Amino acid sequence: MYLNLNRVEYVITNNCTGRCKHCSVGDEVKNGIHIQYDKMKGVLSQICKRFDIKSIMCFGGEPLLYHQEVEGIMSEANSCNIGSR
Repeated sequence: MYLNLNRVEYVITNNCTGRCKHCSVGDEVKNGIHIQYDKMKGVLSQICKRFDIKSIMCFGGEPLLYHQEVEGIMSEANSCNIGSR
C-alpha cells in the first residue's frame, strides 16, 4: 500500500473562550458546532487495523470546551495502544 498514515488529528471545534492574537480562526462566528464522538465511535479503531498509528491530537479553538468528546477519542486511542496522545 502506498499510503503511509501514522497520525490522526481531530479538529474538535472552532469555539474558544480566549482572544489570542495568533488565533487561526480569528473572528469566525462561535456557533457551538463541534464533532460528536458518539457519531464517530470506532472509526479510529478501524483506521488502526489498516495503519500503524503512532500519535493522535485533538485541537481546534479550545477542544476542552467539549471535554467529553476529547475523553472518548483519547479512550479509544488508549484501547488502540496509540502511545502519543
